[in-house]
Amino acid sequence: MSLQSEWAREILEQSTGGVAWVETEDQHGEIGIGTCFHVGDGVWVTARHVVEHRKVLSVGTPRESLAVTAGTLVGPFYHPNDGVDVAVFRAQGLDAATIELGGHLDDWFGDEFLLGPIVVIGYPPIPFSREPNLVVASGEVNAIVEGVHPSFVISVLPRGGFSGGPVLAEADGGGFVLGLVTRSLGRDGQPLELGFHAALSVEPILKALGHHGLLPRDLRELWGDLFDPGDWTAPG
Repeated sequence: MSLQSEWAREILEQSTGGVAWVETEDQHGEIGIGTCFHVGDGVWVTARHVVEHRKVLSVGTPRESLAVTAGTLVGPFYHPNDGVDVAVFRAQGLDAATIELGGHLDDWFGDEFLLGPIVVIGYPPIPFSREPNLVVASGEVNAIVEGVHPSFVISVLPRGGFSGGPVLAEADGGGFVLGLVTRSLGRDGQPLELGFHAALSVEPILKALGHHGLLPRDLRELWGDLFDPGDWTAPG
């Protein structure tokens, strides 16, 4: 087993219990599956497009699932900038591991993550399966794209159900969230799998959490008042 494979296996063992599927339903009754991850105190992060204009039916990990009923879900809430693909919510009654967010704010990093190893965890649909299945893929960071917030282009093949899941990078003793899987970067109507896979960096996640008063205790202690909603204005 290669060193990268050993690291990917360690990350999987640490993170599986904190990465869940999100089952949703649109106004026409069509069911969709996306991914979310737990950042502490029952607070979960996903991509905006996974849950926006959809009813959340259930959230679940390989260990347990939670059918969403009145009072079990607070949110989802969105980043104040409509163009930022981040949503957050609190799920009551689902025991889950905590996935650590990286500390690389937008102005704090350059190209040091390029060609670095990453692991993507999520629940892309598998045609012959009747239930969500955890899928893990390893790859590397191929590019960093500037936008409202930086995004990482990664080598993992795009799959719809990965949306909202974490991209994990290596750290001493484990891993941390490098970014949040958002939409595939395709063009001209090409199939999803022919596009690039992009992950939004962590600062907009922290801003969305702070804006809605959902920063978990550990993150409040780490960042202090930096992400208090009164201290920033949504770009755009």
